[in-house]
Amino acid sequence: MKVSISRDGGYIIRGLNDWDFWLMKTDLLGRKEWNRTLGIDNNFICVAIEETSDGGSILAGGDIILLSESMTISHLWFTKINTSGDQEWNVTSKSSQGDIATSVYQTLDGGYVLAGYSGSGNNDIDALIMKTDAKGNEQWNRTFGNAGEPEGAYSVAQTEDGGYILGGFKLSRGLMGNDHDAWVIKTDASGNEQWNRIFGG
Repeated sequence: MKVSISRDGGYIIRGLNDWDFWLMKTDLLGRKEWNRTLGIDNNFICVAIEETSDGGSILAGGDIILLSESMTISHLWFTKINTSGDQEWNVTSKSSQGDIATSVYQTLDGGYVLAGYSGSGNNDIDALIMKTDAKGNEQWNRTFGNAGEPEGAYSVAQTEDGGYILGGFKLSRGLMGNDHDAWVIKTDASGNEQWNRIFGG
């Protein structure tokens, strides 16, 4: 379970209830204003939640699809909730690679940018950034990484020049074996990489 502070000084509490996503809003004193259960046909995880400019919330994560007894795939999922806790819209990507969102941010144009992972397995995962309009319609997406190596993004924000900054991890190979370094990627407003930096041992 996780708790976020809302613009009105209250709290937004989120968690899982038998694989359904549960969301509750309280006032400053913790008194319940509303609660909602958002059921998904498959196993669903919510990783990120942010309050939107209209006082609602944007939630993002993944919809885990069971392909067989030994194989699953995740589709990136996000939904917009209004101030009463009701869904305004709901989007699930259908990428064949398997995606999951770990961060979501409302952009200056009223749309959203999401960051996370995209890949087909533990050793072939790239950092993902996706931009949508205000209704969740995809405008573009980009991936960053090397083939056959695990990389990913944990957070995203919009910069003053209208571009984006992603924070994540990148595989590092050293004398003591494999490890992960911190990885920062700067893009322009269309998601094209301008520079990246690696920090670690």
